[in-house]
Amino acid sequence: MKAGWQRKTIDDVCDVVNGGTPKTGVSEYWDGSHQWITPAEMGKRSSPYIKQTERTITDAGLKNSSARLLPANSIILSSRAPIGHLVINTAPMATNQGCKGLVPRNGLDSKYLYYYLASIVPLLNDLGTGATFKELSGGKLKEVPAPVAPLPEQHRIVAILDEAFDGIATAKANAEKNLKNARALFESHLQAVFTVRGEGWGRVTLETLLERGWIESHLDGNHGGDYPRKEEFIDEGVPYISANCLVNEQIDMSRAKYLSPVRAGKLRKGIAKDRDVLFAHNATVGPVAILKTDEEKVILGTSLTYYRCNLNHILPEYLAHYMRSFGFRVQYEQVMKQSTRNQVPITKQREFFHVIPPIEEQSRVVSELDGLFDKGRELVSIYQQKLNALDDLKKSLLHQAFSGAL
Repeated sequence: MKAGWQRKTIDDVCDVVNGGTPKTGVSEYWDGSHQWITPAEMGKRSSPYIKQTERTITDAGLKNSSARLLPANSIILSSRAPIGHLVINTAPMATNQGCKGLVPRNGLDSKYLYYYLASIVPLLNDLGTGATFKELSGGKLKEVPAPVAPLPEQHRIVAILDEAFDGIATAKANAEKNLKNARALFESHLQAVFTVRGEGWGRVTLETLLERGWIESHLDGNHGGDYPRKEEFIDEGVPYISANCLVNEQIDMSRAKYLSPVRAGKLRKGIAKDRDVLFAHNATVGPVAILKTDEEKVILGTSLTYYRCNLNHILPEYLAHYMRSFGFRVQYEQVMKQSTRNQVPITKQREFFHVIPPIEEQSRVVSELDGLFDKGRELVSIYQQKLNALDDLKKSLLHQAFSGAL
């Protein structure tokens, strides 16, 4: 630690204040003059500062709950669901019970503390406990070490980080814009291809394709009561994949889990093979990829559906491109709007329309789209790597700042 710095704890340098929620059914507790924030609202913010909140409470709400007003320039930390969102309130503010307010004492700059807490979010998560979801207790938070530099040094560190993070934010915004444009370019071309249809193109439901035998089988990964338990996964064996394995429209098998051949043999549904088209339909909805594997079978989790094409009628590459199109996406998004759950059930998928041309035309469309798709995927990968590098740079700067190396 640099000369002049002191090793203290959060309890030494801050007052830690718990939050609370007035009874939601009592109208006179709500829509008052006191700002009141929750972890959910904190997670939506891109700025460290907040003055006005989505909900407010009254004097009566404050009096009849455990909520307490924090003075301006306190740091608010979400202590559950999740641990680690951070804001600085620029006006007096209360919080719900999912937050902890940290009121700096003399000699501690608010923004310095904000940046320090941002640098140790992984530690704060490790200190959380709980079976359903992790929560960081006030007691554990108070014990967290806090390196305190002399006040002029705090101001210097904050100034350096402010300038660096402003630059990173600009670079990140540009990368995100380029990422969005790369995806939009391919999507616009898809839209043109599937909107301007030629002779022999048909618009039929998946149910019809099933009846014709054009799609040989269509099963999801729902294993019901036979769903594998965490302790049944092993280091190698039969691959088991879920929606998180679909990355940039490809299947990342490095994310796969594995089951023993005996355990995998007990499963009767969700057994995918080479060239099956996979569709993420639960929790994460929309990604599509073609399974390319030398394995005899790959087990799908409940978040994936597979489409197995009759190659005499439908090319997997064509079907995958169509399922990435606006015309297909609007169908499953409409289903999701009608439900409180972020999923597209198998029964609804059977009702979706598919645009299918003759097999020769499918080959032409695939040839036309593959090059553009690969280029777009390459650009997406480049911009995603830039975003990851910018996040790593932020973490590195924060580490340097509080280890005395900045």
